[in-house]
Amino acid sequence: MRSLKILDRLTPFQTHRVALFYGGESGGSDSFLKTKYASPDFWQFSKELGDFVPIRHLKYFSGGLDTSASRSDGMYAIVWFGNQGGSDELNFPTLVDSMVIFHTVTLMPNKETNRKRHVGNDVVHIVYGYEPTANSDEAKENAGSSIMQADMICQSLLEDKLGLVLNIEDRSGRIHEMDRHLKSESQR
Repeated sequence: MRSLKILDRLTPFQTHRVALFYGGESGGSDSFLKTKYASPDFWQFSKELGDFVPIRHLKYFSGGLDTSASRSDGMYAIVWFGNQGGSDELNFPTLVDSMVIFHTVTLMPNKETNRKRHVGNDVVHIVYGYEPTANSDEAKENAGSSIMQADMICQSLLEDKLGLVLNIEDRSGRIHEMDRHLKSESQR
């Protein structure tokens, strides 16, 4: 009987957890777990990673996030669903064969210990920031993970390419150049 109850808790697909930090413009090591707000570029980046899903709807796999009414881990999580050989749309949830929960620090309540509890157990950490000086070792130290196996530092290409352009015509010209370049790269 006990084994039948456990079957209800097993997920019928692969599950993964990934920590997502906003490094901000300063990218200091002490700010990764304390960040309350993020830039519009960070949120755009986050939307490309997955869908914003209410945590209370994560019935099969929540990545350790609290799905109860107390909302101790926040209201939303970023979730990516993968399906083998199917479309990206989730019209048929039975086709889902993998799921990634992004423990997004800026979506969690501002309790550093609760944030650390989740991101410290994730093997993959993604730090989104503007400056190339953002250091993955600082995020690793700050999150408390001694077994981290993958570090990714992400930057806004738009911010890097445009730099400190003050002239709006020059800025829009550079944006059009980047668009043409990206379109030509994708056609190759």
